[in-house]
Amino acid sequence: MEVAPYPNGGLRKQFFLQPGNRTKFVYDVAFNPDGEQVASVAWDGTLRLWNATTGQQTHLSKHESVILSGVSYSRNGRRLVTTERAVGVTLWDVEFGQAIRTFSAPVKEGDVRAVLNPDGTIMAVGSHTGIVTLWDTNTIQELGQLQGHDAGRFVRDV
Repeated sequence: MEVAPYPNGGLRKQFFLQPGNRTKFVYDVAFNPDGEQVASVAWDGTLRLWNATTGQQTHLSKHESVILSGVSYSRNGRRLVTTERAVGVTLWDVEFGQAIRTFSAPVKEGDVRAVLNPDGTIMAVGSHTGIVTLWDTNTIQELGQLQGHDAGRFVRDV
């Protein structure tokens, strides 16, 4: 994986997969807030964390029979959320590289997108239904829904 050069001519960063750990298709990437870590998710169900300075992989988590389609950090960088096509959303503890909770997807097919508030306690989840659902990530309680799109339109990102 390679990060494109900056317009001012800065150097590219290359992120190397460890031997034997090939990824079919990287679907989404995100930098943590301080820019020191990069997360990538792929269609083969892998979540990888990378050191943004060295390009070395620091964590690998594999989900069997799941397509990971989105990744986003909380603003404080302590939590990470991944989305699985038509399956659900998983909240991660970045420091320990462990899943904290999994939320069911609001749809049976298609992409789901999610984003966390600054401290990672509230998550917004959207899909092709046009509805964004807010969740309390500590209690797994639904806080409400935002209906901002007409039927037949989808939430591409939140």
